Amino acid sequence: MATASPIAAPLEAHPAALAFPMMDDDRLRALADDIKAHGQQEPIVLFEGRLLDGRNRFAACGIAGVRPKFVTLGLDECPSPTQYVLSKNTQRRDLTAVQRAALAVDPIILDAFRAEAKAREREGGRRGGQAKGSPGPVQPFERSTGNSRLSRAVEQAAEAFGSGRDSAYTMGRIQAASPEVYERARAGEFKTVVEAKRAAGLPETSRDLGK
Repeated sequence: MATASPIAAPLEAHPAALAFPMMDDDRLRALADDIKAHGQQEPIVLFEGRLLDGRNRFAACGIAGVRPKFVTLGLDECPSPTQYVLSKNTQRRDLTAVQRAALAVDPIILDAFRAEAKAREREGGRRGGQAKGSPGPVQPFERSTGNSRLSRAVEQAAEAFGSGRDSAYTMGRIQAASPEVYERARAGEFKTVVEAKRAAGLPETSRDLGK
């Protein structure tokens, strides 16, 4: 197993970054070898003292014994850190349309978007008077629940991943009906959202049959 040298203090990851898995040991070791041989080519991005982008680079620098290079973004450059993380990872990863829809309803990502919305409300409340509490964890997933903050989070995530909103909402229903099928969809096992919907035992609609 790849282990890191104590070249830099441990850093907490931004919640949205946790939706994407770390490299396996072999790939992480290969990245560490490349950094040791050629240097760190892309800086690690911090936001409010947390790792926003570059968890693998940070770990690889520790393995290689190389002091990592950082860049820090503030709200002016990064008004939505969650959107930033998703955009960066979508560019890097070869995701199918089904995987994009599945990630658009990942509870970690939705929680991160909703937390940002709540923070904006709190900031507005300090000026105008209200907004208390936290959004609470996401429990998908019926579109008819009337949870406007959850709906907005899904739409933000769908936009970031380049997924249609209807596909994302359908994947949310798949997630609620069959977590096992949802995980298979995330892993890229299905060619279409409709195929995943059938596997989850959800009824088909006239729209599905027309595809």
